[in-house]
Amino acid sequence: MPRVAADRRLALWLATAWALAVGASLATRSLAPLDETRYVAVAWQMWQRGDFVLPWLAGAPYSHKPPLLFWLIHAGWAVFGVVEWWPRLISPLASLAAIGLVVRLAGRLWPDDAGVPARAAVMLFASALWLLMSTATMFDILLAVFVLLGVAGLWSAATALPAARHRGWALVALAIGGGLLTKGPVVLL
Repeated sequence: MPRVAADRRLALWLATAWALAVGASLATRSLAPLDETRYVAVAWQMWQRGDFVLPWLAGAPYSHKPPLLFWLIHAGWAVFGVVEWWPRLISPLASLAAIGLVVRLAGRLWPDDAGVPARAAVMLFASALWLLMSTATMFDILLAVFVLLGVAGLWSAATALPAARHRGWALVALAIGGGLLTKGPVVLL
């Protein structure tokens, strides 16, 4: 039991450090040129045109990416007004959701070891690439959420009683739909 408590303390410490790092990133840097500025520009042009179905860039339809990130930006702008910090907060929020899914999935995969979920969170928090991508206004972390949701759904469908397997498959369908709206057919890989 002391190992589990130590793992939880470490996970809490790393979560705090991660939150501080994300907060520092949001406070000290603006949108990075090329990708982040392009995606916010697409959302802005959709916002200006009032066209929330078809993404636009430079006055032309933008078919390079599906619309979910742009829709999330619009949802925040509808609530908070058109502010720069909202698009930059979407990936950190998605990152927290992904970490929660990793913790939950780890607990389901290794139910006999209560420390595994905390260690899984530690491993993800300690990843420099994860931390970097968690602060970028891009599609990748959002896609990771849907991939993890799909894996959780598959595990649920595989381990549930026959009468309850439909819930797992519904989760898989939701994950595939969300992944397609996030980054396209790459979610199927």
